[in-house]
Amino acid sequence: NSNLDIKTNGGTRMRIETGGNVGIGTISPSDTLHVAGIIRTHNTSTSKYIRHFGGNSGNFIDSFGNTLFIRPEGVTGDALAVRNGGQVDMKGPVGIGTTSPAPQSGASGSLHIHGSSTASEIKLTNSTTGSAATDGIALVTSGSTFTINNREAGAITFGTSNTERARIDSSGNVGIGTASPAHKLDVSGSARLLAAAPTLTLQDSDESNVFASLIQSSGSLFIRSRDGSSNGS
Repeated sequence: NSNLDIKTNGGTRMRIETGGNVGIGTISPSDTLHVAGIIRTHNTSTSKYIRHFGGNSGNFIDSFGNTLFIRPEGVTGDALAVRNGGQVDMKGPVGIGTTSPAPQSGASGSLHIHGSSTASEIKLTNSTTGSAATDGIALVTSGSTFTINNREAGAITFGTSNTERARIDSSGNVGIGTASPAHKLDVSGSARLLAAAPTLTLQDSDESNVFASLIQSSGSLFIRSRDGSSNGS
């Protein structure tokens, strides 16, 4: 009941313990095969792989050319590929924090992030913003509330057809059709209020006083002053 050691140059290179664990580069293997060092596979083809069997299923880790693939048993093609240069391709939908990703569209090229608590977050930073908790852009769900937060002194812009259509600047001004809003709401173009009796109200900042209201009703436009009187046309 002794360990079997294989030695070269006076040092133990491999040990087979009495319990069956094999250690390469270690004399205290903690698993069936424990390698302390680098494992290299090589053959004459461009594909080298490690296959892991659990029960009747097998999972592949495959190296082909300059690409590393991970392929679970039963998956057609490769579930994950890490290509030369660091590009990562994943066959989705991809779940983070969930083993059952359920994208709204059902599309395979989807990412589903599930927070184990009441919140989940996507955080974007770069060399300009820094990478601390108070830096960058955050897309956050907290309970049933969704927040887009630019933590930097910069704008949030919205675009279509590769053209900016609206923005919220760092001071909170909203511009539609303009990239330089000078007021809380600055619209360059036409605006429309659509309702049975659309109303535009002018009110002070604490909402205690209504100075005037513009009301459209039955084809007439009424201007109602602070004292309650109104004129129609």
